[in-house]
Amino acid sequence: MKETRQDTVQGVLEQGDATSYFTTFVDTSGSVVRLEERLDLGEYGSRSVEYGLSAGSLFFVREEGTLRDLSPSGAGDLLPRGFEVAYDSLGRIEGSSRYGPGFEEGVEAAAGGAREHLDRLLELVDERLAAGVPKG
Repeated sequence: MKETRQDTVQGVLEQGDATSYFTTFVDTSGSVVRLEERLDLGEYGSRSVEYGLSAGSLFFVREEGTLRDLSPSGAGDLLPRGFEVAYDSLGRIEGSSRYGPGFEEGVEAAAGGAREHLDRLLELVDERLAAGVPKG
């Protein structure tokens, strides 16, 4: 079995009340192959997200966490929430699943938001690598 070494790049992104702590796994060619994120949304909940990439293309995103129920009928409870989306080689959604609140616009909208967020995290990783931030 061939052994592959992966370096890691860690970072923090703060946006309003949300704080994202992330670890990016970079293969020996310098390509990001996985990004794991812990997103703290303060009183609104928290999420753990995993992104899988191959040759720079997203092939899956998996999110699990809690989200405060702010619906008119809700009691403000923290409810479990999650989704998983798989993409084909052309970037189209191949399959998906979800549970919990917050999917009024469908899992595709949540996946689109996750994809945009991933792009911002990857920009930060590129900046850190360009600045010579040590890899783990």
